[in-house]
Amino acid sequence: MSEFEATRAQAVPQPPQPPGFAADGDLFPTRNGRYRQVGDAKPGGMGLVYRAFDQELEIEVAIKRILPERLGDDASRQRFRLEARAQAQLRRIDGIVGFLDYVEDQYGPYLIMDWIEGQSLAELLEGGRNLLGWRRAAELCVQVCQVLQQAHEKGFVHRDVKPGNLLLDESGKVWVCDFGLVRSPASGGPKSAYSPTVTGAMLGTQQFMAPEQEQDPRLATLQSDIFSLGSTLHYLVTGRRPGLSRKGIPSELVEVIERATENEPDDRFGSMAAFKAALELALAVDAPVPQPPVSQPSVPKPSVPKSAKAKSAAAVPAGPESPASAGIRSAPMPLVAPFDADTAQAAQIAWAGFLGRSEEWTNSLGMQLRMIPPGTFQMGSPNGQGDSDEHPQHEVTLTKPFWLGIHEVTQGQWQQLMGTAPWRGKANVKEGASVAATHISWNDAVQFCLRLSKQESRTYRLPTEAEWEYACRAGTMSKWSFGDSDHESFDYAWTFGNTVGWTIFGGSAQEVGRKLPNPFGLYDMHGNVWEWCRDRFDAGFYQRSPKQDPCNTAGGSVVVRSGSWNYNATNARSAYRYVSNPDFTFVNIGFRIVAE
Repeated sequence: MSEFEATRAQAVPQPPQPPGFAADGDLFPTRNGRYRQVGDAKPGGMGLVYRAFDQELEIEVAIKRILPERLGDDASRQRFRLEARAQAQLRRIDGIVGFLDYVEDQYGPYLIMDWIEGQSLAELLEGGRNLLGWRRAAELCVQVCQVLQQAHEKGFVHRDVKPGNLLLDESGKVWVCDFGLVRSPASGGPKSAYSPTVTGAMLGTQQFMAPEQEQDPRLATLQSDIFSLGSTLHYLVTGRRPGLSRKGIPSELVEVIERATENEPDDRFGSMAAFKAALELALAVDAPVPQPPVSQPSVPKPSVPKSAKAKSAAAVPAGPESPASAGIRSAPMPLVAPFDADTAQAAQIAWAGFLGRSEEWTNSLGMQLRMIPPGTFQMGSPNGQGDSDEHPQHEVTLTKPFWLGIHEVTQGQWQQLMGTAPWRGKANVKEGASVAATHISWNDAVQFCLRLSKQESRTYRLPTEAEWEYACRAGTMSKWSFGDSDHESFDYAWTFGNTVGWTIFGGSAQEVGRKLPNPFGLYDMHGNVWEWCRDRFDAGFYQRSPKQDPCNTAGGSVVVRSGSWNYNATNARSAYRYVSNPDFTFVNIGFRIVAE
């Protein structure tokens, strides 16, 4: 039970008060009797909390004092002091109960905080008897995500996120309280010996606690808070702890909750911001409209304002069933660039779920493919930047979602399907199952897609040039998906000068997936090998390009994108276009695939 939860509980017999503890209506001797108690002292998990009146400022405050039995324990007093410091450092975050003062006197330490008139979410639910509608629960958790994201950015992990520590005021605003278990930057990292103010051995509340935190509280990270908030959301909707049953969880929240409460921290949302974006997308779902089943869900045209702050709304996935079997729902809204990585990730989850798939899946060759949602972006380079064939920069809308290979096609995958090794015996080739396949012509790449399509009874193909650039940019407007400075390219791209084994006379394509991914979770979109696109090359195509789903089929030569291990980072920009003959093969040309 949190201190605020306890403070608002039914009156209970009061523990014996040591010197310096006021009774109801009495004055605290500290600060010359400045505070008058106006409510019974209530035991919380971390101490005693009083509702009091500040006679100097004429406001109500909450006063937290260390438990009487711990007054003589120096370690407990030190932990209480660390809690106060954490609360003070977080005081400017809107949505965290305000810190006013910390005092130590002859009667012990105490915290002065804002008094919030309201009730905890645990009290609101009354032990699971009064469940919240899923939309209301999601709206409240969106607020919590926003607060905890800011705390995480400052290096703090709450470690006890639960309904009892989320206070709902009279205006409907949620306040995060009780930082008695917080891990702060000063604690020395996840495996520090820092132990917060606790009354028992368990650090946190088991019902809402992440597995790694239950194993060892020092292992708790921001992903542990994500797990706890996901568990809280599950409880607010069902009155039960996660993992017992999906019963009562609406389809809009199934995958969001499952993602937040994965057993492995790395499988959860990467941040509270990503969790928040997924919830916001769920809330954008329109009410079901009865319609006859359709083979391909219709995609609405984007209508989100083109602004750096624009957030695209999308539905949270429906789970394992397809839209036709689950009942028709409105499709998620397409993305509109610019958008951030959290929005990109949430939209991928939403669109994949709407189509009845995971946002990432693996085919018969072991190829991993990732959902790329439909959307609108600025294709090409702005004036004063890039080459002439990258102009004019123009708006393009991709109206259909697609799955794109997370990696370039590897030597192992090529050999498994085609039974050949065209790179073997060639100079500047590093052999290995995970190395990007090279010496592949455009015609050969098309044949690979046709054969794989026949084998799996679904359509595989090369990406269009517009699909490729949209996926590469992943919501960014910068020269590269990682920013405008090529100094960062070493972390994201194999290019001229940083390739393993590179010399002025040699080098080779590298194993895929060794650099950092872009916001869509795609690797090697900059560098390693040039990638064939579906389009024929036309230097002037942008001047007359269709606004929706463009693909140039006129001409002889073919577009290649991405840059490569033996070209500099400038040639690996998101908008950079290159050209080659469809029957040409070389040591630095490969491809990746699209699945429809």
